[in-house]
Amino acid sequence: MHKYHIMRNLILISFLLFSASLFSQDIEKISSKANEYSGMKQYQQSIEQCKIGLAISGDDKVTLLYKSFICEILYRIYKTENFEAYNMNLSYSYLKQAADFDIQYKKKCGTYDSEKTKLEQKLEQMLVDFPGCDKDKNEIASANKITNTPNTDKTVTITVSGSGKSQVEAKQSALRSAIEQAFGAFISAKTEILNDQIVSDQIASVASGNIQSFDILNETQLPDGSWGVTLKAIVSIDKLTSFVEAKGIAIEIKGGLFALNIKQQLLNEQGEIKAINEMVEILHQSMQIAYDYSIKSEEPISIDDENKNWEILLTVMASANKNMDFCANYCLKTLAALSLTPEEVTSYKNLNKEVFSVVVNYKDVSKTFYLRRVSSINALNTLTIQWESYKRLFSVQSGIDETIGNPSRNNRNYSEYKNDANIGFLTLGQEAATFSWKDKRTLAQIEQMTGYKVKPRGVISYPIKDIDGNVYRTIIIGTKVWMADNLKVTKYNDGTPIPNITDNALWAAQTIGAYCDYNNNPTNSITYGRLYNRYAVNTGKLAPKDWHVATQSEWSEEINNSFFPIYCGSRSDSYGTFSDLDNGLWWTSTPSNGYFWYIQSNKYGTNDNYNGYSKSGYSVLCVKDK
Repeated sequence: MHKYHIMRNLILISFLLFSASLFSQDIEKISSKANEYSGMKQYQQSIEQCKIGLAISGDDKVTLLYKSFICEILYRIYKTENFEAYNMNLSYSYLKQAADFDIQYKKKCGTYDSEKTKLEQKLEQMLVDFPGCDKDKNEIASANKITNTPNTDKTVTITVSGSGKSQVEAKQSALRSAIEQAFGAFISAKTEILNDQIVSDQIASVASGNIQSFDILNETQLPDGSWGVTLKAIVSIDKLTSFVEAKGIAIEIKGGLFALNIKQQLLNEQGEIKAINEMVEILHQSMQIAYDYSIKSEEPISIDDENKNWEILLTVMASANKNMDFCANYCLKTLAALSLTPEEVTSYKNLNKEVFSVVVNYKDVSKTFYLRRVSSINALNTLTIQWESYKRLFSVQSGIDETIGNPSRNNRNYSEYKNDANIGFLTLGQEAATFSWKDKRTLAQIEQMTGYKVKPRGVISYPIKDIDGNVYRTIIIGTKVWMADNLKVTKYNDGTPIPNITDNALWAAQTIGAYCDYNNNPTNSITYGRLYNRYAVNTGKLAPKDWHVATQSEWSEEINNSFFPIYCGSRSDSYGTFSDLDNGLWWTSTPSNGYFWYIQSNKYGTNDNYNGYSKSGYSVLCVKDK
């Protein structure tokens, strides 16, 4: 009997050791598979493997080690923002479990000491980066219920837009925009902290508590495969302040929070301008590919007695394609998200504030939207003034050469749309325009030609950056691509800083290149650009690479097209004083008998002048090189 019990125990021990070995092999394979799925971004498959691994019982060293590893995989998955089940609370929970398993493993190995493990240090940092991630959903709901009360937490609602290569990237871009605007309006003008990409991503994370919630108002895939998003975000000013302070950044609360409603209104206005500009740039690129073309050629007709020279009547027909419908729908959705409600319109008028209307016509339906700022209207009109140019973005190939479109002046008076905007969209298949002209050819050329073909030119006008990182909208005028915003660069294109002269007497005494902000207020440069003396223009290094300061003849073309960016006033050459903003002056790159051509525009008209003085401070516009 005694021998029987010994034998049974030996068999049982052998079975347990064999089972433990099998389980160890299983959990090793499972964790390896889970890690492989995670690396391929197949997160759901990885999670399933992790669950199987965690269900394996045992507290031996191998099992504890792999369970810690599995929990780390889950921690990484749930903090991945492009994962549909993104959840910083679950991420924190799994990191905590990973740390617990790691401590148990170290105790089994006899290597545990009182020093914090790397995983414990990660936990502490996570609490700093994502306050509240250690609370479960009930705790979070309870905390929100308290902090959302008017007396304890100040929140603002902002409608913002963003774009990116994916939906997640576009959404994150919009959330960062919301944080940037709230930060600048309520906390500090010193936004250097937001330049850190890691901090910028953390600060705009929903899990950080800075963004309390958001609703997506418009989410659309663009013709180039990227995404555009417009959303309404609720930002917690208190939590945003705490977050920044936790990073060790000294802040200055701007004017306190007593004027919350007024600041909310101003924030809405700033957000509207930014969102409209974002939409305009998306539509600008899409409208450049919104037409399809066909061409018809007549029989050649001789134009001399010797039959050496001929002309061929060409007709190009432009019709709207599906990108036009995309533009119409994107515009309508974005304006609907930004428009004032009837109640808000009444409120604005009661405050003696002007409201600006935008009328959009599409598929025989007219819709009216109401915006807060004339700057938004100006941005929309930089788009609509290019309607004619968009239709003409084609080239004609003859088999021996290629000609660019059939450019024509756009004689619409830009100033008549100063306080409102009217936008008309066609729909798929609708005829947009017909262009006819006579192509003059010699007999020798005709003998070499293989026939006419017409093709779209595609997108030729993109936003550009200067050496400082400032982004400029662009506009197509005839065959040229112009900046739609005044230059605001502070360095020459070789990296050399341009002196910023604020003193009036020093400005008037300058004999080298210099710039200034209007009224010496740097925030004015955001809207108006900067003013430069002639010496800066003469360096030939003011424009971004592959661009140049507009010439006098190029300005003559632009004047005929009646488009001007926002006025920036000017600065006197003699006294260094500033003129009013109802007057715009721009340098050209064209000299004239010891003086320099410049352009002047105001409510009385526009003209070019040849006697610009080198010490005057004027705006600058640039044109893309051919």
